Amino acid sequence: MVPEDDGAPQARPPRLSDLLGSCRRLNEEGARYVVIGGMAVIQAGFLRATEGFDLLVDSSTTNDAR
Repeated sequence: MVPEDDGAPQARPPRLSDLLGSCRRLNEEGARYVVIGGMAVIQAGFLRATEGFDLLVDSSTTNDAR
């Protein structure tokens, strides 16, 4: 979040480091997930107008406990 003149935080596009940090933490916990969305498409080498990333997380009780 980047503060604007009025002091209210403003959203910014996610960076590759944001995705890597999220994945690193999930991997440390042994969570089962798949990266989907714009960032996944971009990392696969395709052009995409959106840059967000989404995670599809296994909803099993075992994964949830992680």
